[in-house]
Amino acid sequence: MGGKTQSDTANSTTTNTSNESNSVGVGGDNSGILLSGNKGDIELIQTDHGAIENAFEFGDTALNEAFGFGSDALNALNESNEAALSFANSVNASKNTEGASDIMNSKFLVIGAVGVVLVLILLLVMGRR
Repeated sequence: MGGKTQSDTANSTTTNTSNESNSVGVGGDNSGILLSGNKGDIELIQTDHGAIENAFEFGDTALNEAFGFGSDALNALNESNEAALSFANSVNASKNTEGASDIMNSKFLVIGAVGVVLVLILLLVMGRR
């Protein structure tokens, strides 16, 4: 009995190795964003928290205030010039009338008022005696 048997056997082994780590090593200045993960999707939303909008509002307010200040300053100068011109006109009128202007009339009013006050004081002092 005897016979010969023949057997062909093939073995194959495949090994897949993946070295993954969730750790991050950083040195130096860490003022940025660090992300670490294991094959995950990341959704990143970056915002300025309204900084740009507020900067435009600040600029708008600053310009409005500056123009308002300039406008107020010009109005004050205009009023000052009008008062100076009015005074110059009254001086000119006084010169043309050789001093018989409103300025001279007001001088007599002041002298009269001072005289009345002195008489009243004299009467009060005399009345207390």
